[in-house]
Amino acid sequence: MTTPKQLALRIEDLANQFVHSYFFYLSMEETGPLRGVLVASDRVRNKELLQVSARDIVSIFELAATGEDDDAISITYDDKRKDYTLRLAKREASRG
Repeated sequence: MTTPKQLALRIEDLANQFVHSYFFYLSMEETGPLRGVLVASDRVRNKELLQVSARDIVSIFELAATGEDDDAISITYDDKRKDYTLRLAKREASRG
């Protein structure tokens, strides 16, 4: 591997690296917080190693949570069941 460089990937391509990861390593600060992830799929493991920052991972999940359609997933903790309840909910239309 050579000197690190910036790379732009589609989210689908990045997800493929995680799903088919041959190498997956959590990069942590010495005191504990997650710095990011090092990942390489089985197909590119001998060519490249991707470093994805924790900030970028959070941003991707936030984008996925907003979605592109009217449906959203609602997750709530049910004390009585001692478990989470997931439900598909329609989002309210924005008023303008």
